[in-house]
Amino acid sequence: MNKKGLSQAIIITLIVVIGVVVVAALFLTMYAPVNANDTISVQGEATIHVSPDETKFYINVEGRGSDAEKAKDIATQNYDKVTNALVKAGFTKDEIQTQSFNTYPEYDYSNGANKIKGYLATYNLIISFPASETEKIGKAIDASINNGASVSSIQFTLSQEKQNEVKAQASKLAAEDASKRAQAIVDGLGKKLGNLVSVSQGTFNYPPIYAYATKEGAVGSMDASEVKRSTNINPSEQDIYQSVQVVYKIR
Repeated sequence: MNKKGLSQAIIITLIVVIGVVVVAALFLTMYAPVNANDTISVQGEATIHVSPDETKFYINVEGRGSDAEKAKDIATQNYDKVTNALVKAGFTKDEIQTQSFNTYPEYDYSNGANKIKGYLATYNLIISFPASETEKIGKAIDASINNGASVSSIQFTLSQEKQNEVKAQASKLAAEDASKRAQAIVDGLGKKLGNLVSVSQGTFNYPPIYAYATKEGAVGSMDASEVKRSTNINPSEQDIYQSVQVVYKIR
């Protein structure tokens, strides 16, 4: 190899070596373990006042028979009767949803016996409509109870769309609060706020407001007027709390 070719080879080798060194340095800078002494951890918080925008009825429709198939047939007949009554009362098919269907054996425990005396089939339905349409509460109660169904609970809650909206708003406010707190702390320490290291979000929770719920173990026929008296309330605003845990580098 002549001197010119040797010089070019040396230059290329040096360029490659320098490139490798630069890449390695960048990698170490980006992915090196963060020293806890060089970070600050803060929690941001936000509270939003929100009113429920959806009413949910949970009702049960039952049927009993000497075998599972007969119980299912009777429950289905009762189900059709209740849903038809709800539609006549002004509810749409989209507002009436079947949550589950189950069939259970019923046992006779008298005189120490443990034998099947029949079967119970149950449809669990959810009726959902805007909380502003308060006139539908009485209609839903009458259409359900007067046609053999039982009301297990009535709730004022947030629709999924409203939950997503409130969750995004609360998360944004909590993150802004965390940023302000972190900045205030480093200012007090005479430091500077560096890059974001990590962020974790607390659990978002909106407990429904129960307008009515059957007592545990309650059995027998239901009185529509009694249920209506229990639901004679106006859902108030509730506080929605959201927290965000943030870690920053400090300089």
